Amino acid sequence: MSQLKTQKLNVLTLPLKGIQLIEASAGTGKTWTLAALYVRLILGHAWSGPSLMPPQILVMTFTEAATAELRDRIRDRLTQAAQFFRGQSHVADDFLQQLQESLGTDLNAQHAERLEEAAQWMDEAAIYTIHSWSSRMLRQHAFDSQSLFDQKRLDDAPALKLKLVKDYWREYVYPLEVKQLGAMKDLGGTPEALLKNIQSLWQKFEKSPGGFPDASQDPDPKALVLAWSQWQERVLHLEAQARQLLLTNMPHALDLLSKALENDLNRNHYRVNKHAYFLRHLSDWASGEEADMDALSKFTLEKLNAGLRGGANPIDNAHGVWTAIGLWMAERQSEPDVGVNLLHHAALKVGRAYLLQKRSLASFDFSDLLQRLHAALHAPDGRLPQIIRAQFPVAMVDEFQDTDPWQYESLSRIYGAANLPNPEARNEVNAEQDNASAFLMIGDPKQAIYSFRGADLPTYLNARHAAESIWTLTENFRSSHEVVNAVNHLFATAQNPFGEVPFERVKTPTPAKAESLRLANGEKLPALTVWHLAADKPLSGAQYGEDMAQICATQMVWLLNQGIAQPGHMAVLVRDGQEAKKIRQALAQRSVRSVYLSDRDSVYATREALDLACVLEAVLQARNAKLLRAALTTRTLCLSLPEIEQVFSEEEAWDIWVERFNAWHHTWQRQGFLPMLYKMVHEQDIGRRMQAEGDTAERRLTNLLHLGELLQSASLQLQGESALLRFLTDQLSNPHAQGESAQMRLETDAELVQVITFHKAKGLQYPLVFLPFVSNFREDKDDSLRTAEERLQEDIRLLYVAFTRAQQAMWIGVAKRQGDFKSKEIHAQSALSVLLQRNSADDLQEKLQAWTNCNDIEVVHAPEANAQLYEPFNAANLEAPTAARSPSRVLPNAGWTASFSALTRKLSDSKWQAADSGLAREERWLDSQIDNPVANANDLLVADDASSAKTEQPPFNHFPAGSAYGTLLHDIFEWQLKEGWPLLQNESDLLAEVKIRWQGWWQNQADSLQLKTEDQALCLQLIRQCAASQFTQLGSDQHCFSLSQLNTQNAWPEMGFTFKTHGVSTLYMDQLISTALHPNKARPALQAQQLNGLLTGFMDIVFEHQGRYYVLDYKSNKLPDYSHDSITGSMLSHRYDVQYTLYILAVHRLLKSRLKNYNYEQHVGGAIYLYLRGIDQAGQGCYVNKPSYELIHALDEAFKLNQPSSAAGVLS
Repeated sequence: MSQLKTQKLNVLTLPLKGIQLIEASAGTGKTWTLAALYVRLILGHAWSGPSLMPPQILVMTFTEAATAELRDRIRDRLTQAAQFFRGQSHVADDFLQQLQESLGTDLNAQHAERLEEAAQWMDEAAIYTIHSWSSRMLRQHAFDSQSLFDQKRLDDAPALKLKLVKDYWREYVYPLEVKQLGAMKDLGGTPEALLKNIQSLWQKFEKSPGGFPDASQDPDPKALVLAWSQWQERVLHLEAQARQLLLTNMPHALDLLSKALENDLNRNHYRVNKHAYFLRHLSDWASGEEADMDALSKFTLEKLNAGLRGGANPIDNAHGVWTAIGLWMAERQSEPDVGVNLLHHAALKVGRAYLLQKRSLASFDFSDLLQRLHAALHAPDGRLPQIIRAQFPVAMVDEFQDTDPWQYESLSRIYGAANLPNPEARNEVNAEQDNASAFLMIGDPKQAIYSFRGADLPTYLNARHAAESIWTLTENFRSSHEVVNAVNHLFATAQNPFGEVPFERVKTPTPAKAESLRLANGEKLPALTVWHLAADKPLSGAQYGEDMAQICATQMVWLLNQGIAQPGHMAVLVRDGQEAKKIRQALAQRSVRSVYLSDRDSVYATREALDLACVLEAVLQARNAKLLRAALTTRTLCLSLPEIEQVFSEEEAWDIWVERFNAWHHTWQRQGFLPMLYKMVHEQDIGRRMQAEGDTAERRLTNLLHLGELLQSASLQLQGESALLRFLTDQLSNPHAQGESAQMRLETDAELVQVITFHKAKGLQYPLVFLPFVSNFREDKDDSLRTAEERLQEDIRLLYVAFTRAQQAMWIGVAKRQGDFKSKEIHAQSALSVLLQRNSADDLQEKLQAWTNCNDIEVVHAPEANAQLYEPFNAANLEAPTAARSPSRVLPNAGWTASFSALTRKLSDSKWQAADSGLAREERWLDSQIDNPVANANDLLVADDASSAKTEQPPFNHFPAGSAYGTLLHDIFEWQLKEGWPLLQNESDLLAEVKIRWQGWWQNQADSLQLKTEDQALCLQLIRQCAASQFTQLGSDQHCFSLSQLNTQNAWPEMGFTFKTHGVSTLYMDQLISTALHPNKARPALQAQQLNGLLTGFMDIVFEHQGRYYVLDYKSNKLPDYSHDSITGSMLSHRYDVQYTLYILAVHRLLKSRLKNYNYEQHVGGAIYLYLRGIDQAGQGCYVNKPSYELIHALDEAFKLNQPSSAAGVLS
């Protein structure tokens, strides 16, 4: 304990020199005090050094959020003070008025100007976290700190550590013999387990200065393994002796033992139902079976004699058998404890290697920043402390109770001459210290709750001893008088709850900043209500948690329905996510919405991440029916069961979704991943659908959009959509690899009940606070660096933090908990029991009564839980949200890109509205959707004048119809062409590699479409017949043509083209084509529009035959018959005349640019449309036509023009 007495702080008279410690209890205005001291320093009030500006006043805290808040608060305070000194504000607190009186009013204008200048400098203010300041000092003073100018943060420290552990494993574990591996059992069975096991030892070396000890003091692993091996040999030798002795004397020994078991041995230790097993196992073990150690340990001579009944004769040693077993058992118990030393060696060896590796990479992690600055500051003959003190004459450290030894020793080296190692050093520093300096430490040791981050309370206590003065803030500006009084009573009546740190009562100003909570009738509610959940026996954690969550939720609903509280005014404080889950579920059951403010889980570990991966796979491969089905059934797309059933059973619905996924892919490729995700969310109305499914909608939508941002960012570093999908898959397998950026975000800032952990609540305040699980506790694991007493002390400080968050009222739930008092012990394990000064498991009620001595605390039996729902006040008067407005017209798009499919999908009465991507695979889908509209029941009927009976369908019409099957046929033809038509070859002639690839590819396609066996056979028969057929429709001057003649040398599958368009009218195109091709035949008109941008397309096959170039297009349309008239009607109804004319125009333009002496009539063969299902009919389902040169020339000119074309007089 420091010998200095604490003094009440007057912020106006606090000495701005030396080392000053300000201890501020919760709610007493630490930040306000710090800002006020900042104003004094800017104005030079009672400051002996030169004038200071924000870059010269060092302010440090421990989180980025806290630095941002401090910066804003100080800026506001400077601005307020400037206005006051200018006379522009007559509303000021006592501090500013007294400061002005102390400075005098003559220089008000200069003071205001200086304050305004300082406020403008705040963007450059020296307000940092301790780690960012350390990094900055090492960079700015690289010469004096002997640091590299350019260092980078280590990107993946865990991976580097694991690599070094694996190196250690190879060096020290691999060379061991099998019989020696038992010595390594404490290391773990894998390098990953070893890394986990040495982490606590590693932290011990990094936690405070001193670091890793000299390597000469390391344990010798070879000596340790040798000692263990020698012990193991002794154990094996003694076991072999005992076995042999028993085997030699087995009849006699077991006979004696049998009689002893029956007559002499205590049956509590040697149960009757185990006698047969004992005798049998002894016999088996002597014969070489593995030992049951629990059973054999009962048969040492010592144990046998100890287990005799009263009056029984001593056990016969049976030729020394039982003594031999005893010697063996004793040796087993003397196993050398090599595990601790081996772990120690591993931690030292790997730790040093890690340091060396970081140096070689010129990289650092957070611990390095503090350690390197510490080393630089303590270097012999170093001048870095003086340089930094000159740069920052004043340092103010907020939340100083969270400091660690590295931080404190570094700061005390700079600002604390009294802490230098010897008087000579102190005198030297004082002589060099020409300028004044001050080191102000602001903190509350009662709120030291971050030991897991390295915070060290003993370090704070050392700083407390070193302080020149200790000042306290004694007024609470957060809570009502009654709440402050209740909290004072809880801790003042406890016995030294904070150890060395005294608890000092605080008071409230008059009037207090908060008022007590009152009922509608004006009755005041107690500041602290204690719900005592009585039980005969201590409750398990699960039972206590479930019961108290229901009770707490019930009481919260009562308060809400009484109209004396709003959800946003309530906070439930919990220790962890499990407690949060319990209370949130209980609240949700009563229609109370809540938000968890401390969720640190990775967004990649959520259901939405898995769903998004399924959706993206389907977006990339919409043709794959399995992937599409998986995506449509994800929870994130929010399709209802009837909707899913409709999609799976109705071809039209399925095709709509295929096109939708293709459109999303197109957006992904052209605009990026995030625009695609936004488009999906809005088109599917996912937000509304999620809302209809329950109260987790905001959480789910937040996760989805968060994932979108992360993946958009990742996509900038990756090549292509598939790489991004692989990235997402990697994150799913290791959700925490992305660190803080992937931590789940707060889903809403609406006025909801806030659920937050004790740690996260520090520094916050809430009108009403609920602590339903305050009797819970969690003991540390065996490898913890804390002792049990240290854990308990920190839990008490954690309770203090929790109890000091409330402004108006607080409720806590207490109960007897299992494990709080271990057998025959009087020391409690829970902080609450220590606070109550309990001595046994049965004195809870008695100790709680001591709290009732305070008028502001009420202890009651826990009320009964009920299922009453929350009914929002005046909900009927709230206006219902109006529907979003929809655009009434579509603006022309100068950057239009489309294909023939887009033109014809917009025919009259068409429902297709998807955009085009310009990709071959998507174009194929779009064409197949036009080719295969969902069949009407009457489409395949031919009316007979007499009977209206059905005609027999062509055989291949039995193969399923639909866009998926049409695309399958296209894919098969393309695969066969590229591979040399293996379907037409004998299996014996096929290369094994081609055969395997074909079978695998085909089976995958068939499985994805769930083709029946008969449909598979029919499909392959159709392909074979189409490929082998001889077509004579190319003209009398040509030889017969067969698809099997096509190969990679004379055919080009999926040849793409793009036309620039400048105001080309579709009506003009339509008139040209309709006049030239099948004139006077009816066909649907193209939708009127101006084409501005790009017209794209992909031709199934362009091939050369006998010197002419043809366009071949496969059609899987199902027609009633495949006569010439029927096919022509289909060509015109689907406007394939437009399609093949554009295709021929594309070929014409290509050949004109590539062939010397090109002639349209000589080199262009025309368009072939093969209706595949009619291959076995008259005419072979083949349509052949060649547009006239005049038509092609007219269209070619139209696409070159910059103005809309006119149709008049172009064709005769």
